[in-house]
Parts: sequence; C-alpha cells; structure tokens
Amino acid sequence: MKAAPYWDIYNTQLACLNYGRATWEADPKANGEDHAVQVGDVGYMRNGGFHRLFNILQEKDHAWNQSLGVPDDFKPLKSMGKIIFARSPLKAGALHSHTVRHISAHSHISSPTGSPVTPSGEFSFSCSRERGAALILFDQAYRNDVLITELFEEYFLANYESWLTFAHRLKRGVSLDDIILVTGRDVTSDWAMAVFSQGETKGKADLGADTSLGFSATFGMEFGWKTEGIVHSHSGPLPVEPPSPHSKGKARAPVSRQNKDWDQCVFLRGYCLRRRNFLAPRHLKAAAGPSDVGPGDRDPRDMLMTLSGESVHSNSAVSM
Repeated sequence: MKAAPYWDIYNTQLACLNYGRATWEADPKANGEDHAVQVGDVGYMRNGGFHRLFNILQEKDHAWNQSLGVPDDFKPLKSMGKIIFARSPLKAGALHSHTVRHISAHSHISSPTGSPVTPSGEFSFSCSRERGAALILFDQAYRNDVLITELFEEYFLANYESWLTFAHRLKRGVSLDDIILVTGRDVTSDWAMAVFSQGETKGKADLGADTSLGFSATFGMEFGWKTEGIVHSHSGPLPVEPPSPHSKGKARAPVSRQNKDWDQCVFLRGYCLRRRNFLAPRHLKAAAGPSDVGPGDRDPRDMLMTLSGESVHSNSAVSM
C-alpha cells in the first residue's frame, strides 16, 4: 500500500485541534500565488498548499480574479448583510497532535495580551506513536470565517459544475472531489512545522533572540529543526526564488517586524463534494474526466462536506 504523503499526515494528525485543514505549504508564494488565501476562494489543494482559481465574493476584474479569469456566466455572490466575521486569534505558541508531547520550552513566545514576542530558547517535542505533527506559531494567527453559511452552501451547489469545467479548461488536473470553496482561514506571519512518521522520534527547534516584550524593531528567524528519526520539517516564510546574481556578496537585509505580512495560511476551512458511495469503502476515490462533472443519480446536498470530513446535511462523516 502506498504511503500517505507527509503533508497529508500533517493534516490528519492536526485534525484533533478542530481548526480545519492544516496546510503544509502556508506561504502563498510557495504555491505560486500573489495573494493570501481569502474567504470566498474557489480552488484545490496540491502538495499541502492551497491554489486559488478565483474568488466568488469579488467581481471578475478584481485582482484576485485576474490571474486565471473566471468561469463562464460568472456572477459574484452578493448579500444584503455582512458575510465575513473575525474570530478570536490563535495565540502564539506550540500546537501539536495527541501523539506528540511538548517536552520543554526554555522560554515563551507569547505574552498575556497575545502580542508577538521575540522568541528565544528551545522547543522540544517527542512522538510516542508512528505518526504525529507539530506547529509553532511565532505570532498570533488571525481568523476569518463566513457568517452566512447557508448562502455559501447554496452557491456551491448551484455552481460547482461550472467551476469544475473551468478547472478542466485550465488543465489543472483536478476532479470534482478536489474543488474547495473556502469558508474560513487562519493566517499568521511566521511559523515552523514538523511531521513525525516513525515512533519514538524527536524534533527540536532552536530559536535565538531575547525574551523581553520590547520587540518593536525586528525579528531574526535564525533557527532550524534538529531531528532524530523520520521527520519532515520546514519553516517560513522563506524566499522561493534563488538570490539575484547582483546580490552576490551583499549582506541580507533584516526582516522588519513592523512591515511583515499576515498572509501565511496555517488552517483552512471550507466546503467540498465527495462523490464516494457511502456504502462503499471510504478509501476509494472516483476518477473524474472532463465529461464527468456531476454526481450521477446522487443528491449533491448529501455529498456536501466540510474539509474536516463532516457532512453538512447529515450526521455522517468521511475520512479526508
């Protein structure tokens, strides 16, 4: 049996947090995107990162919709009231699966007010089972979600076929099961992630700087993962392009904490369709071709799922 990709292991292991789908590639630039993930985005996951096709809340000439265009007969979703609301942010610190133990932190990276703190010291984790995952937030993560969920559900069911046709026209290699409508996302500025895929492995992140709350100028992210066993790890954001030849020999400018962007999406919430026959084995996935854009004789409402694998209109759940 083919082993699951590490980015899928990362997501399934952090599902216990109930924050949504955990994204391995949090940086939009690492996914070839110019803009952060937004509520209302239609897209798909690939290699642990979200790829936008277009956004249903914006007009076709909006910057988010100009890169690839929009489906034929596209009409943005309109509402008489507020569509998106902000939730309480996730505090800076360490998050991990039930199988991972946070052994030690020689210093703290969060303040009582939730403000960013220059990290220092060492955060150590151990994994007691074959699989586990850990996420470090160096700053709080801001959270947005759709307020009128039923409006998004109806819009999804009315338009998913044209979305899939649009994706096929773009040669994106996606099936109906892959199409996602984003209903919520958590974004931060700096992060580190690790996936454990072997029992009794350990991961350690070294963080160097001071712990005082007077951190108004810069944050130097000069740390790295030290691991034992089979552990996949990375941190970001980092440059996704090699340095210019003209910058050879020049010192790298520090990253300003005042000018940083909160565009790193660490958790994603949304709707998708699962065409799986609920009486069949859950691990079977139907193949889709350009002519296979519908659910057959099944009611699409019965196949509308959240990214956590919960059915929107029934009590059933599907393993994602």
